[in-house]
Amino acid sequence: AEVLATGLGATLYCPATRDDLARRITKVAGKGVTSMVLCLEDSVPDEAVEAGERNLVRALRVHHDGGHPSPLLFVRVRSAEQITSLSERLGPALTSLTGFVLPKFGRDGGAAYLEAISAASASHGHRLFAMPVLESANLAHAETRVGELDWIRRTCEAHREQVLAVRIGATDLSGVY
Repeated sequence: AEVLATGLGATLYCPATRDDLARRITKVAGKGVTSMVLCLEDSVPDEAVEAGERNLVRALRVHHDGGHPSPLLFVRVRSAEQITSLSERLGPALTSLTGFVLPKFGRDGGAAYLEAISAASASHGHRLFAMPVLESANLAHAETRVGELDWIRRTCEAHREQVLAVRIGATDLSGVY
């Protein structure tokens, strides 16, 4: 995990609703992209999430079956339940994923994300990593910041083998300020 974390490089984000998603993954790998996030969160409108999930599953199955080169692939989800659902729907194509990006990671749902990733890893025999994103209002407000950061630190330490990197959601944090 420590070596893998250093190989992430600049991570390319791509909406999971792109029509040419499987081809795009292969194309960016050929151009040297080392990590890519297929996003079902901020870049996908609420009404397009189900279509984005179907497109993501289809694209990852095509990519997996084609044996094409790939960057480290992550899916940015909206909930822990989405991790479980996608893992079940992907089946063997789950092995194409390196892990999941966990938005607004904190006391409100952070543990459920990590539990869902652990369960998916165990049920599919494929190690999946987590990349929590620190971007919630609890981190921006002085009244809650220290407690929230302490919870995040302790949780990430307890799941060190699972947490590949912690990301900062600068856009969301800036919006709170």
